[in-house]
Amino acid sequence: MGNSQQTVLEALAEGDLVEQVGTIVRHMTNLRRRQLAEELPPQDQDLYLHCAVQLAARLRTIESEDTDYRRRVLKVMNALDTDSRLLQYDPCQDGYWERQNPNFVTGLERVTIGTLLDQYSAPDNRHAVLQAIKYRTVDERPITFDEKQAMLNTIRARQGRVPSFTRQGIVRKMLGTLFGTSLQMEDDPNDPNTLIIPSGDFSVIDSVLNEAAEMGYRRIQLHFPNDRHFDALLQALQVMLPKDAPLTEDEVRTKSVPGLLIYRNVEYVPVTITVPPPVPELPLSPPRWAFPFFSRLAQLPVSPTAEQSLRFSTLNFHSFGLQFAQELGTLARETINEPLPEGKPDQKHQCYTMVHQETIGSYQKWLLLCAVANNRYVCSFMLGSIAPGNAEVVPRVNGVLMSDLSLEQKVTTIDRVFRPFYTRLAHYHDQRLQGNFSLVN
Repeated sequence: MGNSQQTVLEALAEGDLVEQVGTIVRHMTNLRRRQLAEELPPQDQDLYLHCAVQLAARLRTIESEDTDYRRRVLKVMNALDTDSRLLQYDPCQDGYWERQNPNFVTGLERVTIGTLLDQYSAPDNRHAVLQAIKYRTVDERPITFDEKQAMLNTIRARQGRVPSFTRQGIVRKMLGTLFGTSLQMEDDPNDPNTLIIPSGDFSVIDSVLNEAAEMGYRRIQLHFPNDRHFDALLQALQVMLPKDAPLTEDEVRTKSVPGLLIYRNVEYVPVTITVPPPVPELPLSPPRWAFPFFSRLAQLPVSPTAEQSLRFSTLNFHSFGLQFAQELGTLARETINEPLPEGKPDQKHQCYTMVHQETIGSYQKWLLLCAVANNRYVCSFMLGSIAPGNAEVVPRVNGVLMSDLSLEQKVTTIDRVFRPFYTRLAHYHDQRLQGNFSLVN
């Protein structure tokens, strides 16, 4: 086993359950991003499969503690049973599946957020979670050896196109709109990522090309009669394509393509549109500021004077929490080798709160360390794309955390006020953990 593989495997056992899940998904996501640029060697493909197995085991642990989470996982499993093409789902196909089966995409995303909580770091995290769910179907259901092998072969860092395009979508949209009422569409026998579309109606070509690209086809070959109208058709195609599928390459050549349509022995001009592959994203690094980091900050001891600076009075009206923030910043640099996130005193609620807010896809992930004399609250939650701004969120959360409610009641109140996808809260008194509570929607 290579050194890099050994390092990954050792890292899987570090931290609490949420951290372990985050580490596994981060490694799987990075392997996927590598495969967008190059083919993974067999050893790394094995590592990816092993990570999926490890992630599946941790999903079972989460399910044993959360019946709602298990219900959401079962919905994803049922979707795989209903439409086997989803076994080869890939985030690059999202444009297609968001139209054809939006409940699957939404359901998988909710399971992913519920699995990772504050460790959620990128929209393509859900690809890793789906591989673990697929392994669960192998591990927990009575199936034959051949069925198991077939399923394991679908657990890959990256899938290609949506298989079997004749099931729905393109064909249904095209029938009766092109030459006659029977349109032939076929995969290139020499390249499964090339779709051949004999077409002559430009009123529908733009949507068809876009849908084929969203299904994961990398090349789309259109065939047109080679007549005096071809130049006008090609010019229209070049103007139209950049709106939906960026045109990076046109290869126009003349050859005889008999038998594609009802016509025979007619010279056709194939136009091959090369769809650019997904742009590889940068590898994910361990999150700099996440719940474990904020928890470590909550456990750093400051001097009694610094704690006293968190007791609001006229003696520190203008310097409330200042000494606390200065001492904590020094300790963080010396012991954790990290600077503090941005902090601000809240005199109304008599606390000092440090905040990290991060936008991931269409979500906003929030992490807060709310400090009051001898007590610290670490809170994380995720909001949708339409969410209140920092100036509104932080004071409202502070008000809940500084209330007399129990820890569980504080979590449910945050859930009721903001309707986040998840809420995670821990309370420390004199650097000792008093309790923690999580709620996933």
